Amino acid sequence: MLIDYIILMVAIFSVSWASILVLLSNAPGIVCAFWRMTLSSIITLFLTSIKNKEIKVVLNIPIIFSGISLAIHFSFWMESLYKIPVALSTTIVNLHPIFSTIIGSLIREKIKRIHLIGIITAIIGAAIMVKVWEISTEIEYLGIIYALIGALSFSTYLSINKISRKNMDTLTLTTGVYGIGGLTTLIYIMINKINFIIYPQSTWIYIILITMIPMLMGHTLLNYLLRNLGLVIVAVSTLGEPIGSTILAYTILKQKIDLTQIFGMMTTLAGIFITTLSERKINQ
Repeated sequence: MLIDYIILMVAIFSVSWASILVLLSNAPGIVCAFWRMTLSSIITLFLTSIKNKEIKVVLNIPIIFSGISLAIHFSFWMESLYKIPVALSTTIVNLHPIFSTIIGSLIREKIKRIHLIGIITAIIGAAIMVKVWEISTEIEYLGIIYALIGALSFSTYLSINKISRKNMDTLTLTTGVYGIGGLTTLIYIMINKINFIIYPQSTWIYIILITMIPMLMGHTLLNYLLRNLGLVIVAVSTLGEPIGSTILAYTILKQKIDLTQIFGMMTTLAGIFITTLSERKINQ
């Protein structure tokens, strides 16, 4: 059990680097998304072939929809980083448990009071962050919309994987999902004739780092932990990402953040925390 929590700490630290590495790469969000998923799919396929002594790829309807959802998540969220500060982007994209709870409540045709408290708290916190940044600096509201789309699509991705993970090992699941995600972004890239190959060496170094650190050491490990620790613990732990990303953005990218913005972030994360834990009690 202890080793699982150590792995969880490594995973959260790893995903916190995603926004920083994307900005340092200077490549469009869709390009980073394509290479991040494609390279990860190739690596996990290789690891699967070693583990199972054969090349095994599973493609079914849930994996296809999960891959498309992940492609939408990465593409929109990564592009939002070029339009709004890291702290704001990572906090908004981590609203995904809120979307999951709303969808789940609509299916059950009821919303618990504790859900409303968590949702309203998270929305108030996000509104504080947006308003403060609007006053202190120029922000593009398109970036906020992109981050929200990233949150909604990520909640879809996690919901599908929660079901698929019960009957499928981590490597088999991620190979298919990452592969479909890479193919989805490639289709968009080809249709819009976006350059995804000719980049300076420094960009390629950061793309490789994005693949190795936040993707393989982050997302893949989180998928692995779903079975051992459960969705709630993993989901709540990911709330450490905005905090880690904000510290890294302040240190490396020199993006400033004041106390009011920090208050808004912590309020949002508190709302997500309340919602996630209340969802656990309902599902028990």
